[in-house]
Amino acid sequence: MTNADLAVNYTIGGTASNGADYTAVGGSVTIPAGATNANILIIPVDDNMWNEGGEAVALTLLQGGYIIGSPSNGMVTIEDNDQSAAWSSRVKITFTGFAGGSTLTNFPALVILGTNIANFSYSTFAAPANGGDLRFVNSNETTGLNYEIEQWNIGGSSYVWVQIPELSGTNTSIWALWGNAGKTNPPAFTTNGSAWSGGYGAVWHFSETQPGVVNDSTASRYNGSSTNMEAGDQLAGLVDGSFDLNNDETNEAVTLDSNFTLPASSAFSISAWIRPTADLLDYAGVLCSSGGDGDSFRIWTDDKPNFRINAVTIPAFTSAVIMDGVTWTHIAVTRAPDGTIKAYKNGIDDTSGTPSSTANFDIEYLGRGTTGDSRNWKGGLDEIRISTVVRSADWLRACYMNQSANALFNTYGRVTRYSGTVILIK
Repeated sequence: MTNADLAVNYTIGGTASNGADYTAVGGSVTIPAGATNANILIIPVDDNMWNEGGEAVALTLLQGGYIIGSPSNGMVTIEDNDQSAAWSSRVKITFTGFAGGSTLTNFPALVILGTNIANFSYSTFAAPANGGDLRFVNSNETTGLNYEIEQWNIGGSSYVWVQIPELSGTNTSIWALWGNAGKTNPPAFTTNGSAWSGGYGAVWHFSETQPGVVNDSTASRYNGSSTNMEAGDQLAGLVDGSFDLNNDETNEAVTLDSNFTLPASSAFSISAWIRPTADLLDYAGVLCSSGGDGDSFRIWTDDKPNFRINAVTIPAFTSAVIMDGVTWTHIAVTRAPDGTIKAYKNGIDDTSGTPSSTANFDIEYLGRGTTGDSRNWKGGLDEIRISTVVRSADWLRACYMNQSANALFNTYGRVTRYSGTVILIK
């Protein structure tokens, strides 16, 4: 028993990493006055590393103004709770349709789960109601992958966005795992925007079923509210849900809770799936600013998308889009810090001339071309995305192919299941 507080020093080592595999501990602990001992807490961190095996934490007391007895050291083992064999079902997904020559980092790939996969059944999930036991890992099963479930539908297809660390060539693959009764709570990264951490500033899926609510899936949380929209305005889109605007009401649009401003001379990319109707008014927009006719991404009088920055119209696109209320078209623009603008339609460079602008670009409305309601969008909108980086041609082409031709871009294997241990006796 001590008469005063006594600081006892120690070293910490082992195969586990201090501050990574467990909450960081220092090199000293204090035994309070009148006490005979003190606890050194080793609190494991539930990381996203898989199949690490057990990792040791070794502690050894150091000499000081006290007598060290025996034993003078101790060791604990942190057991790995992410062993892929603990998940009873798995399927391999290979992105054979990627034809780009570059490597895409943290690419958000759409994975569709349902009858498109041989031997797939929601009944094999430990949490079939919400897919809480679903996990994704890299090809060698050493790292868990961030993902977001956009739509979970046990009666049909479920849509999941998985962040691929590196997409390169036609052999990049991942594993989807499920069927673990001990892991039925979805990880925090499924809802905190981690799946969109690779340069995305805002992502609107338009999959909400509650009229009036529009959520941004990134950590930025540029959420918004819709005007005059009803449940019937949420229709099947190119990817899961979409908004169908101004076909049964007027002045249907989305107002962001706070403006999204892309600063002057900053890099950015804006993309969207659009399905305009034949009677779409000139200048009807995918998005626009609050400053009257200042900033917008819209359809011009020649049925071509164009960009308007700081009240200056930039006819960036070469070709028109189909306006029949049926056909979905993917459009995108990128802007480099030097002002160079490039335009893409269905993942192909469609730039007209040498458009350029370094002015700032402000966004307050989705589905509107000017502040007034006379230039609201009419038709479908899906997957509006804003990035704070310049997306490459390979990136935009991969987005187009992965979303419009998922069965060609993704090759899904056959689901295999662990049903127990097989012992062979020869």
